Amino acid sequence: MMRLHKGRDLMAKNQDDLEYDASEGESAFKGVILPSILITLSLLIRVVLALRTGAAGQHMGLVICQLIISLFILLIGCFTMSAWMEANFGPIDRAVLKLCAISLTAGAIGTMLAATGPRSNLAPNMTFVAWYAVVFCYLVLFLVFFSKLLGAQETVLTVVVIVLMQLAVSFAMAKGLGIGDSMVLFFTR
Repeated sequence: MMRLHKGRDLMAKNQDDLEYDASEGESAFKGVILPSILITLSLLIRVVLALRTGAAGQHMGLVICQLIISLFILLIGCFTMSAWMEANFGPIDRAVLKLCAISLTAGAIGTMLAATGPRSNLAPNMTFVAWYAVVFCYLVLFLVFFSKLLGAQETVLTVVVIVLMQLAVSFAMAKGLGIGDSMVLFFTR
């Protein structure tokens, strides 16, 4: 009888050793707290920039549409890379939280740049500067959040796929909706 009990304990111990924790080696700060802080600050920046205009309601609606489109395309891009290159973004709950933080932070920085820049032909077009900043933010934040899960090549390819998808959707929607500037779909001025 005693022998069977020890056998069960040994079996239970071996099963515990076989369990895999995908978030192993990642701190709670990097996996949950930092993305939550970035999401909160990004939303706050986007709301403040939308409210400082005369038509605040119209701009808030545009901000919500921009956030949905940007996040949806980012998630599709990551899913695509996951299928093509078998990239691993970690546990789904933490991966979605991190991807939301990446999307919202890059969008907030791009919106700040696009909203504060001049709109004349003599000065540099801040919308293009904002796109460069967004790509740079994607690269940096993917490296910060997924450095242990993705290699350098996977990170760069993921960012390239996401940016190309965002540009394609932006131009297609602008053409379909009859909007002159396709970048307005991602950056509120």
